[in-house]
Amino acid sequence: QISALRLAPVQCATWGHPVSTGLPSIDYFISAGGMEPDDGNTHYSERLVTLPGTGVTMPETVLPKVTATRAELGMPERSPVYVSAQSLFKYMPQYDDLYARIACEVDDAVFVFAEGEIPAWTRTFRKRIETPFRSLGLSPENHIRVLPQRQLEEYFALLRCCDVMLDTLGWSGGQTSYDALAVDLPIVTLPGKMMRGRQTLG
Repeated sequence: QISALRLAPVQCATWGHPVSTGLPSIDYFISAGGMEPDDGNTHYSERLVTLPGTGVTMPETVLPKVTATRAELGMPERSPVYVSAQSLFKYMPQYDDLYARIACEVDDAVFVFAEGEIPAWTRTFRKRIETPFRSLGLSPENHIRVLPQRQLEEYFALLRCCDVMLDTLGWSGGQTSYDALAVDLPIVTLPGKMMRGRQTLG
């Protein structure tokens, strides 16, 4: 409600919530040149202003010394492990079959996800993500690990145990992508048409 009010002569929004407000009270949307598509200005009711690169300066990540083994995390030692540790609301149902399709090509692949803040989110996500595996004749138990959310030190220890981070389609990673790069974990991303699906690209 406050954003709909004219409280200052010039009012701006930025990419913490990466979509236009649609409000006439917001004059500018400050975004990142490295994330916006060529037609980015058509996606906003505000006037689009882009800063170079990601438009932000991130402090250097201080990596904790905590380590873990795959066995301690319940993952096989030799299988390729793909992590996708995004908030569960970033996973769009139209892409649920992506992981099962990868498993058809990499038959011992393991996919690691993080539980949601609310147990019902995790139950819903697990049911959705397991369905394509079963429809392709694959056992979800062999491929999917949905792990509890971790403290920062344990989270970085988990990332170090993985081989590849898979970005979410449609709304890509922000801080999680910085975290992966900090531990030299390669990220596979597929840039979308909107800025919110191009953050990791940036």
